[in-house]
Amino acid sequence: MGRTKSAGLRKRGDVWHIDKQIRGYGTLCESTGTGDLEEAERYLTFRLEQIRQASVYGVRPRRSFRQAATKYLLEHQHKASIDCDALHLKHLDGFIGDLPIDQVHEGSLQAFIGARRCWVAV
Repeated sequence: MGRTKSAGLRKRGDVWHIDKQIRGYGTLCESTGTGDLEEAERYLTFRLEQIRQASVYGVRPRRSFRQAATKYLLEHQHKASIDCDALHLKHLDGFIGDLPIDQVHEGSLQAFIGARRCWVAV
């Protein structure tokens, strides 16, 4: 007998995608980034565990400023000013892109602020 796929996985083209309702969370809808079913199932299990850790224990994944900025741009593409937002975030990325989002504060922005003052003065 053939093996069945996990509930919540659908193949679109050559890539497996997650489309799963999760109680207390909503819909998890994203690409697994792979065409391999076993790898897609491992990714689905990983994501479900991340969601469980966040909902049960309050554990949140550590994200960089770059990841947060990318998510913001993808979720706000409808804004008329999205090009302006993208430009501002691009300027910041060179200074704090790799910093975890919980370490972004006025002190970590001082190099950007100093450089920005030089840009305006010119």
